[in-house]
Amino acid sequence: MAKFIYLKKKKTITRARGVLMGVIPPFQGRGVESGIILKVAEVIRRKPHYEEIEFSWVADFNPKMRKIFISVGAVPAKHYITYRYLFDRNAKFERYPIPND
Repeated sequence: MAKFIYLKKKKTITRARGVLMGVIPPFQGRGVESGIILKVAEVIRRKPHYEEIEFSWVADFNPKMRKIFISVGAVPAKHYITYRYLFDRNAKFERYPIPND
């Protein structure tokens, strides 16, 4: 904790990272997600020593979040791929379509 406080005071931390973000279903599709992202970006812009914001773990099977990030001007830098192993080889499996960026 002491190291974090020291680095924060010296302004050597240059990246902000959002690991997990979600909105409960009744509020999805109403712009709440975009509002959260834009508000975080606004706060970070007021701190000039920050160079980038990373929202990680937006997987390939989550096209809604990918579209939201792109709509607010985010640039995809990493691509996560999810692999599945079907224990029941006779079970029907259809891959979720991956949207083009």
